[in-house]
Amino acid sequence: MGLATVKPPAMIVSSAPPPSRSTVPQPVRLGPVRGFAPAAVPAIQVVSPPPLQARAHQQVGFFGPHHTGRVPFAHSLRDRHRIADASLAGYTIYIGTDASPDLTGDPTEAAASLPHETSTTLAASHTYHVVVRARNVYGLESLNENEVTFEIDADGDQVLPRPSAPRSVTAEAAADGAIRIRAHYNGLPDTTKATTWLIYQTDDGSDPVVGVDEPTEVAMTVMGGQAILDRTAGEHGDGTTVKTMIATRYTADEVDIDSTTSAIVSATSNTDAPDAPSAGIYFGSLARQGQ
Repeated sequence: MGLATVKPPAMIVSSAPPPSRSTVPQPVRLGPVRGFAPAAVPAIQVVSPPPLQARAHQQVGFFGPHHTGRVPFAHSLRDRHRIADASLAGYTIYIGTDASPDLTGDPTEAAASLPHETSTTLAASHTYHVVVRARNVYGLESLNENEVTFEIDADGDQVLPRPSAPRSVTAEAAADGAIRIRAHYNGLPDTTKATTWLIYQTDDGSDPVVGVDEPTEVAMTVMGGQAILDRTAGEHGDGTTVKTMIATRYTADEVDIDSTTSAIVSATSNTDAPDAPSAGIYFGSLARQGQ
């Protein structure tokens, strides 16, 4: 796989020679962000694998007019054939500031080959969205493979991408005053997968707060890019309201990168509640489906 890194004035896109066939080129995939370096003017470096051989046919349209039954119709032959222009072959780079780039307009920059360092300056306190497409000698661009974002902080340094936040977070009373919490992590879109669950809980009526309440860290088992949390813990008095929110984390170069937190969910403990039925088979199947 390729990689995309930001290093503080331009972006660099890297890959094999551009496609030159008359067919539609395959998408360029931007790989994971692998680090950052401070500088006065940030720059993006995008590294991607060579485009695969295209399969889509160049010719379009029908001969006409044609007739189907008694209903006549016609098709234009316009643009059925194109003239090759070697100067068009290469890559188009679309960059959006604080939003996805406008792919209906002209590209921000074009590159005849990769790697390519862009002339776009990345300003502090903005997030940049980058899409790279392959373009052949007929001016046909590939579809989008993925979009990579680069967040620049107030000091002009890159903020490493966060893992996805947990989804489907629930909490319910279990036996002996414990609370059972469940959550789902979908790491398929993440360039770097989370490895840890962060569980924030309070039982004094207040909402849990990141930076104030110390989270419980639970090792995550990722299967096929996904993971399931199903944890029962705690001994709370009968009728206690327990509030829970969850985040995910991965660690890069001894730096913890946390996701945004889930919404807060509440459950009231019950010391007389029966044991909650196990859902191991269900969750196991869900994890296997992610492979």
